[in-house]
Amino acid sequence: MKRKLTMIFILSCSLSFSQTDSNKSLVVTKDQIDSIFIPDKIEIVNKSLDTLAADLIKEDQASSYMWPTLIPAIFAILGILLGNYLNYRNSYSLFQKQKIFDNQRISYSKIMALKNPWIQSIRTNIEAKLLCEFYETRYLLFSQNKEDLDEAKKQNERALGLIKDISEYQMQVFEALGFIQTCFVIDNELQNAIDDIYNFKSITIRTFPRNLKNQNELDELFNNQNKRMIELTDEEYKDKMNKLIDLLRTKFV
Repeated sequence: MKRKLTMIFILSCSLSFSQTDSNKSLVVTKDQIDSIFIPDKIEIVNKSLDTLAADLIKEDQASSYMWPTLIPAIFAILGILLGNYLNYRNSYSLFQKQKIFDNQRISYSKIMALKNPWIQSIRTNIEAKLLCEFYETRYLLFSQNKEDLDEAKKQNERALGLIKDISEYQMQVFEALGFIQTCFVIDNELQNAIDDIYNFKSITIRTFPRNLKNQNELDELFNNQNKRMIELTDEEYKDKMNKLIDLLRTKFV
């Protein structure tokens, strides 16, 4: 709008000038008019943009000075983290070894504590069965004394009463064997020793024969059976337990 008004003003001035000076004419071309209203260069001045650009330049310069300081700090932090991780691994490894050793010690102590009570209860049970057979046979074949019959009943009750104790000890022994398998390195030798205890043979007392000729034969039979009973309990229980215990001593962590 301003441009149109300006052009009208210039044209009116030119007409007036032509009227005052008829001998001279004033000609205004389009290029001259455009040169007045079309600038060669537009410059935009914005203080906010200048300030922002200056700040960015300063930040870039500051960051270039900051990296030499940050790099050692970063490596120091990484060193601390790595050191903590290695300490954690070492501590965890020591904890695991200590835990394994504690479990080995517990299982070893448990099998040691159970060995004698378990074997003794088995021996006492077998001995009571032998005595029951002895007194019953003597009553039937030779004495016909009621005291022998009463003693036979007493020994039979003692044998029956020990069954519960034997079962409890045996259960604890098997639990200890299972515990051993979780905390010891099991090789063939140790596994065989454990299997030997698992697969023990029960000792059975057979009924005494009823064709014995005298008391001496009965006494001899009883003594032989008692001796054999001790040998079998050693073979099936005591020797196998001792073998396992000796192996465990060599396998502690």
